[in-house]
Amino acid sequence: EACAISVTMTPSAAGSRSGTLSVTDKAGASQAVSLSGTGADFFLSASSTSASVTAGQSAAYTVSVAPAGGFNQMVLLTCTGAPKTTTCSISPASVALNGSSASTVSVTITTAAASAAWPPRWPPQGTVPAPQAEWTRHCAPALLVCLLALTLLARVAAWRRRCLAPLPMRSMRAAILCLPLMLAVVMSACGGGTGGGGGPSNPGTPAGNYSITVSATFTSGSTALKHNLTLTLKVD
Repeated sequence: EACAISVTMTPSAAGSRSGTLSVTDKAGASQAVSLSGTGADFFLSASSTSASVTAGQSAAYTVSVAPAGGFNQMVLLTCTGAPKTTTCSISPASVALNGSSASTVSVTITTAAASAAWPPRWPPQGTVPAPQAEWTRHCAPALLVCLLALTLLARVAAWRRRCLAPLPMRSMRAAILCLPLMLAVVMSACGGGTGGGGGPSNPGTPAGNYSITVSATFTSGSTALKHNLTLTLKVD
């Protein structure tokens, strides 16, 4: 009587693997069948895993993804561990291995230099706006006086044109220039006090040594392969 036996190979490493299936029948006779298979996998490596840059510059690494045991699947790559204000990009972000040749990807880590905020914030940093009640009590009357003075000046000028000699141009210019100046002084006084000035809003990438992890992953059903490569970045 014939029977079918299913054997599953789960290799723990890449490369050729062999084994033996032994079957003992009812008569006590033993039969042996030789089995062989190949564990498919991939590996990561880099020509140089360390780089040193000044804040504001970029560091570039070349990473190789090599198949083992005829691995011919798609591998996805990601980058983690980049310091604050720093970006890490991988191009291309995935490679299709052909089972024999290695593929290369470029890993670029871009640091940030310290810089001031642009556009500038309003109100300026350190400015404390006047409370609403205080503004209404002190600033609103002053603004009203300025507007009334401007209205009165316009009416006087119109009346003199109709009934008397017009105001000299020098007097008109002086009045026109004084009113905006008064308005600016009032607005400045109502804006509140200023505190101590702060440093740049973007401090840039802090100096130090950092470890960035490049991960390569293959997933198919219940099968998952993942390998990591650590890159070192020094920021001066």
